[in-house]
Amino acid sequence: MMAVDYILGGAAIASFGYTFARDRQRFRQASMIAAKGLARLAPAVCLAILAAALLVPIIPSSLVGRWIGPETGIVGVVIASIVGAFIPGGPIVSFPLILIFQSAGAGTAQLIALLSAWSVVAVHRIVSFEVPLMGVPFTARRLLASLPLPVLSGLIALLFV
Repeated sequence: MMAVDYILGGAAIASFGYTFARDRQRFRQASMIAAKGLARLAPAVCLAILAAALLVPIIPSSLVGRWIGPETGIVGVVIASIVGAFIPGGPIVSFPLILIFQSAGAGTAQLIALLSAWSVVAVHRIVSFEVPLMGVPFTARRLLASLPLPVLSGLIALLFV
């Protein structure tokens, strides 16, 4: 496990302990909310990871390595940023897909750019939510401000890889 896992786990346990000591009724409510969320999310996460594991042999490693492999450098970061912007869905879809790319030979910096583009740009979210709710002028300004971020995150990651 990573240090972040221990920190988040410790924070969750401390929060539950504080709530338990302070207000037992709220502790029961929080426990029920957590249990319902876990019951709803756990099967989806397990199925998504299983699907990702089954898809690994199907994705050609040579293709992934050629386009977004570690040796592709800046060009691979740009390609990964474009691909990431078009990955539809939430984390249940995108993270297993990123695991597939990682298993198929994608570079770390390229995966960081891909995930950043999925988080920041997300064309599916722009079309279905942002433009209808916030309007074109707002969306255009936000895109102008945030489009460089996936590429920048990948380039910064290249410095550390």
